[in-house]
Amino acid sequence: MSQEIEVKKEFRFCASHVLPRHNGQCARCHGHEWVLTIGVKGPVDPETGFVIDYADLKEIVNEAIVDKLDHQHLGPHALADEEHVRDTAILGEKGYPYQVPSILGKGFYPSSENLVLRFVEILSKAFNPVKAFRLSYVSLKETCTSEAIWQV
Repeated sequence: MSQEIEVKKEFRFCASHVLPRHNGQCARCHGHEWVLTIGVKGPVDPETGFVIDYADLKEIVNEAIVDKLDHQHLGPHALADEEHVRDTAILGEKGYPYQVPSILGKGFYPSSENLVLRFVEILSKAFNPVKAFRLSYVSLKETCTSEAIWQV
């Protein structure tokens, strides 16, 4: 009988966002050092002793998510168009709103929960060619006390 093991790896990136529908401070542009934890589950390869090599997991997640979001503004797409947001500090040097990374898409609302769901979508595709394991866990912390989790 084959047993499955779940392995997890932690990633960090810095990014700003604004939640104009929020009734508190998050309606203003602010940044976080986001902590993303990715878990994959599968059988241990008898030859390598791994479910997945951590270096391979790192390469996949960095290429698919972290490298595209680090030091970026996560949204909304056109901050100057938001009724609740008129802060020039979030405008680019020429007065234009920052562009949201294309992996999030236009109109994306960057709550932690929405980010987790988008990461699940992105990584499910990134892991698709690899049949030995599957995505099992995605956690995103925006602070040390606030976390959104998806798990199988």
